[in-house]
Amino acid sequence: MTDFKYIDLVLKALSEKYPNHLNLKEYFQTLFPSNEEIQHNIRREVIDILRNENLAEENQSNPGHFKITNKGRDVAKNGFNLYLNNLEEVTNKQKHTEALTYEKLKYDVKNAKRIYRTYWFTFWFAVVGLLISLSLLILKVMEWTN
Repeated sequence: MTDFKYIDLVLKALSEKYPNHLNLKEYFQTLFPSNEEIQHNIRREVIDILRNENLAEENQSNPGHFKITNKGRDVAKNGFNLYLNNLEEVTNKQKHTEALTYEKLKYDVKNAKRIYRTYWFTFWFAVVGLLISLSLLILKVMEWTN
């Protein structure tokens, strides 16, 4: 994995010096004028990260020329390491939420099974209670009328 300082350099160059577009091959040639292999490897990794994280988009008519996105501008202001930390926090929150959702679903299924098993028992218990109440009401009414 590449050092994130190069991503920060590219994002700052895209947002400040070259707001319309930047040819990354030429930009990396200025950073590493003597070592072609290091330049190529770092450029490939930076381009992959820019594309995967949607920080910059490539110009369709000029391959190799990149334009920064709004998300890339935000990352350029705060730095890529802070972006990764925020991304990690969001991922941890999502994992925690998924774990809680799974636990809630387990209890919901247990509760649904309990309700299914005891439904007819409670239904008939209520019917018997209604019959007892009606019969006592009828007896009371008959007692009042006499």
